[in-house]
Amino acid sequence: MNFLGPALLTGLVALALPVIAHLFGRRKPRVVRFAAVRLIEQFPPARARQRTLQDLPLLVVRLLILAAVVLAFAQPYRTEQRLIEVYGQAHDAIIMLDISASTNLKDGDTRVSQRVERSAREVVSALPPGSRLGFATSAAWGPSAGLDEATYEQFLASLDRFRDGAALWTDATPMNEAVAAAAPLFGEVSTGDRPRVIYVIGDLTRAGLHAATSSLGPQIDVVLIPVESSAPLGGHVAIEGLSISSATNGGDGEGVRLIASVRRRGGAEPEPCSVELRLDGALVARGEAILDPDGAGEIEFSAARPTEGPRAIEVRLARSDDPLPHDDALYAWLRPTSRVRVRIVNGAPSGDRISDEIFFLTTALGTLEDTLQISASIISPDQLAAYEEEAKTGADPLKNTDLLVLANTPAPGDAVAALLTSYVERGGALLISSGDRVDAAGYNRALGAILPHALRGAQQVGTLPGQAARRLESLEPPNLSHPLFKVRESALPMPALGGVRAERVMLLEPDLRGEAAVALSYERGAPVLVTREVGAGRVALLTTTIDRDWSSLALDPGFVPLIERLIRWMCEAQINLAQAAPVFAGEPWQAGSLTEAAPRIAGLNERALTVARSHDGFISHDTYTPGLYVVRAGELNQAPLQRFSIRTNPSESETSTSPLPDAAQPPADATPTAEYEHRIPLWRTFALLALLLIGMETGLRVWTARRP
Repeated sequence: MNFLGPALLTGLVALALPVIAHLFGRRKPRVVRFAAVRLIEQFPPARARQRTLQDLPLLVVRLLILAAVVLAFAQPYRTEQRLIEVYGQAHDAIIMLDISASTNLKDGDTRVSQRVERSAREVVSALPPGSRLGFATSAAWGPSAGLDEATYEQFLASLDRFRDGAALWTDATPMNEAVAAAAPLFGEVSTGDRPRVIYVIGDLTRAGLHAATSSLGPQIDVVLIPVESSAPLGGHVAIEGLSISSATNGGDGEGVRLIASVRRRGGAEPEPCSVELRLDGALVARGEAILDPDGAGEIEFSAARPTEGPRAIEVRLARSDDPLPHDDALYAWLRPTSRVRVRIVNGAPSGDRISDEIFFLTTALGTLEDTLQISASIISPDQLAAYEEEAKTGADPLKNTDLLVLANTPAPGDAVAALLTSYVERGGALLISSGDRVDAAGYNRALGAILPHALRGAQQVGTLPGQAARRLESLEPPNLSHPLFKVRESALPMPALGGVRAERVMLLEPDLRGEAAVALSYERGAPVLVTREVGAGRVALLTTTIDRDWSSLALDPGFVPLIERLIRWMCEAQINLAQAAPVFAGEPWQAGSLTEAAPRIAGLNERALTVARSHDGFISHDTYTPGLYVVRAGELNQAPLQRFSIRTNPSESETSTSPLPDAAQPPADATPTAEYEHRIPLWRTFALLALLLIGMETGLRVWTARRP
């Protein structure tokens, strides 16, 4: 047995104190006089100096207590020889630590991250003399050090500072990409035979070592070192999702319904799970569900819809002792209204109401009032062109528009086209319907960057190749794989559209980008309805008219269900009252050209994100702290441009482990086994012994005091 603090053993000299106390701590006998003593002749009392030890069991226990305390402070330890897979010859090594959120799992008295660091220390101790050492983490934004740039202790200090800046950290970087990103830390390629090895130390969860690669080619080998851990018996609970919808099916509806999806990982018996709902930081409701081991559940809340401005939503576990804290909260924005604001540009108005370009569309929107809350406004192409002057003043004329419809509208000018492009990239929805006033070349020039397909031109069906006579074109059954037809909230049946006939179509150029999806097509294959996601928004192109000029689509019973599904899919974020696609922690936040100046992002957690300019707008990689964030242009006192939330990656909530596959094990000849000295601390044993002896000493004192 060895000691980290051998100088403290001088405290054993204090063992003499209990002996001295026993020798000089005897009580002086009390003299009791009575009458008969006066008749006895007085003699001088005989005096003899004699010291004897009393209560030997009590003395022995006290000596043992003092010795155990001194030995515990001296930090004793024993050593044993362990085997670890490291290269037996001097080599260049990069030690990469897994710092993903799953390593924050509390396992017994320690967390998995502490065991990862302990295993890294063992690897450092086992490296042969002459090896050069560097460090990296699994997170792309985490600390790193090249060969001989820092010691292990210095690297741990920088890692602690990184964690202090992100109380909850997650790793969205795939492990194989993190390993490849660590390769440049070796520097220039060596011309000698010196091996180059990356030691990856982490857990065996789905996002851990299972996602790592075991080789980077002939010049760099990868050794995977799993840490020993076991999931806690009680398991942990994760809040996996939050759905927000209107609490009413008609009218204005002043309430919203929030459903939190919770999942329990591990466990042995069913346990209650309590979840709190906070709006703008104030606790407004608490719900509970009974979760089975490895089971899921839902907790429903009701809240009032805000009248002015978005409200901050926080759904959090009521317990504070969850073994994995990073997934105990989920954030979202609650918008002030669930009403879908539709703005229609009528390109071919008519005094005859039934011949008006948008008559059937507005009729369908009125029919949908029972299932959707829609407010529609109608403008002319001239009013759309006037948006150019309004935009020059710094105002956003499409600020209060969720869906913009260009119904047989001439191609917009360059300034308005740029405004529409920015509107879509920010999350707006744009529906374009064809007609006689749609110029293919003009649309391609103005809106080619966001169109699903480039337009070729309109043609009569009878003049298509292979057709000798005038005829009508029928529609194929809908493409059920398109997300348009997977909307679960639709209250109307799936549109059949089997009776639609078309006599004129807008032909499209081939999709060279491969970003468009066809929802409807003619029987000969020409697209009828194509969609494309651009930035945060969505664009739909209808190659026929929304009146009865080119086809009978507007007259078909399936027209209203088609419009309902189109609105639900294109305006999904607004209908759900929350952001449809939040940013996962560690994934970059991206935006188009919001302004000429770089935007400022401030979080409600009082943390600002760093933003950089990218080739297509702005980007921020500083997204490792979950919470709610507001994007403003330039100064923080300006009106918000965007709001978004950062949530933890659901894959990091999976803490079940399994052995590495055989294919991931490095070859035996590439990783010779080396011996290193492993220290096993013993101070806890002596501390526990001291506590037990203190209890025994108390019992002996009580027994000695009562002894006659």
